[in-house]
Amino acid sequence: MQSAEASADAPPTRPTRILLVAADPGLTLGSQGGAGTHLRGTIDALRKQGLVVEAVVGTPESDTANPVFAQRPRPLLRRIVPKHPKLLGRDVRLLLHARSFPRDLAAGFDCVYERSSYLQDSGLRAARAANVPYILETDANLVEYRRDTWGVALPRLAQRFERRKEGAADLVVVLTQAVRNYLVERSGLEPARVLVKGLGVECELFQQPRKPLPERPAVGFAGTFQPYHGVDLLLCAWPHFRGTPPALRLVGDGPRRNELQAEAERLGIAATFTGMVERDRSLATLSDCSVLVIPDSSPYIYPIKLLEYAALGRPVVCPDYPAFDEFDRGQGNTLYRFEPHNPGALARAIEQALAAGVDDRVERLAALVADEYTWDAVGARLAARIRALVRT
Repeated sequence: MQSAEASADAPPTRPTRILLVAADPGLTLGSQGGAGTHLRGTIDALRKQGLVVEAVVGTPESDTANPVFAQRPRPLLRRIVPKHPKLLGRDVRLLLHARSFPRDLAAGFDCVYERSSYLQDSGLRAARAANVPYILETDANLVEYRRDTWGVALPRLAQRFERRKEGAADLVVVLTQAVRNYLVERSGLEPARVLVKGLGVECELFQQPRKPLPERPAVGFAGTFQPYHGVDLLLCAWPHFRGTPPALRLVGDGPRRNELQAEAERLGIAATFTGMVERDRSLATLSDCSVLVIPDSSPYIYPIKLLEYAALGRPVVCPDYPAFDEFDRGQGNTLYRFEPHNPGALARAIEQALAAGVDDRVERLAALVADEYTWDAVGARLAARIRALVRT
C-alpha cells in the first residue's frame, strides 16, 4: 500500500488535452444559429470539466468563414452556371480544403474530437498520424441532408468519407437517441461505441423568474429563417385558426426574412420581425409569448431552441419526428406535436397549447431539461467517456 508521504510527492495528473476539429469552411466559433451555439457549448462544457480543449474551426490558420464555399451563390451565378458543374466545383474545392490541414495537427494532444463535416477527414488523418484516439461526432445523415438542402455532386465519395470515419472512430458521439438507433441499424456499429451526448442549455436560464403569460395570446419563434426552419409553414397555419388568431413574434434574421415578412403582410398576420438581436433580448421577447413553436427541423435531431423554450417555461409545439421521442417518456407527453408539413395540424397544436397554458406537461419538460440537457450534464457525460478512452 502506498504511503501518504509517497502520494503527496507524486506528480499531479496532467489534464487530458483534446484537439477539436470542425473543418467545415463555412463555420466559425462565432457563427450564429444552432451550429455555432452547439460548438461553443461543447467546448465550454468540456473545459468546465477540467479538460484542455484547443479548437481548429473552419480553416487550419484562422477562425474565418470562407465565402468561396457559400452554399447559395449569387442570383447571377445561379443563372449562368449550370447546377451540376457548380456543385462539382464546390465539392472539388472542399476536397482540396480537407488536404490543407497539416497531418501533424494533433501532435502533443491526447485525442482528436472531430465534428463531422462534408468531404472532410482532417481530424481522422491527424489522429492517425499522432497515434491517438479518434472521436467522431456525427449526425449520421450528413450527406443525405446536404443532398436534399443544397445538392451534392459526389454522393458516393462523400458516403465513403462518412463510413470510413465511423468505422475508424474509437468513439462515435451523436446528439439524440434517434440518431444512435439509426446509426447502429444502418452501419452495424456496436452500441457500446456510440454515446448519446445530447445538446445543452445554460443552467442559469432555469434560475431566472418566469414572466406571467401575456394578456393577448402570442406565438414565438427564434431562428435564422433557413428553409428547413419551416417559417413559411408557420405563416401558412394562420388562416387555419378558429376565431381570432394570436399575434406572432419572429426573432432572428436570414436569407428569406424579406420574402417571409412580405408574405405575413399579405396574409394580414399581426407579426413582429425583430431581426438579429442580442441573446438576452431574444430570450426576453420569447418570454413575452404564450406558446413557443418549432415549425420544422431535422427528423433525427432536435434544435437547441427546444431546450431554451423549455427553460423559459412555455408550452412547446413541434413536429412529430423521432428526434423528440426522448422528451416524451413513460412520464407522459411534454410536447404538443403535430403532423409534419401540415399547416392545419400545426394550427390545431398551437390552439391546444394556448388553451392549456403552463400546465403539468410544461413543468415536466422543464424538469427533464434541467436535469439531463444542460451543458453541465452534457459535459459530464462526454468528459467521462473521453477520459476513459484516453486511459485505455
